[in-house]
Amino acid sequence: MKKIIKIIALAIVLAFTAEGCTKEETIENVRSMAEQQTATYIVDGKRHSANPRNEDEWAAFYDQMFALAKEGHEVRFWRNDVVRVSVASKEQVTHSTTNEQDAKDWCEQMNKAGYETIIIYDEKTGIYLCIATK
Repeated sequence: MKKIIKIIALAIVLAFTAEGCTKEETIENVRSMAEQQTATYIVDGKRHSANPRNEDEWAAFYDQMFALAKEGHEVRFWRNDVVRVSVASKEQVTHSTTNEQDAKDWCEQMNKAGYETIIIYDEKTGIYLCIATK
């Protein structure tokens, strides 16, 4: 009887130990996945993520954001690999232009500085209104 109790007690201890190891791996996997997603964007209220890894992929990402804005979607995006400091009174900077490349360059510069950017395209006037919030 004592042997059975010892075996059961040992089995319980081993089960808790194995469960603890599994939890650590799961947390590490989630953290690893989050680190891989270097950009977050919201289109018409629906959240997405992307992982541009080099200059060409970042350029394609900005092209995609501007294409969505030109289609009439509300587009908001930011970089996850840049520290974004939350301030009680939010700082907001705007930029308007008819030059798409100028708007892309401005948004990229603001994203690298830790700002979240919004693109609004007015099809009638051809003006890109870019709003950066920190």
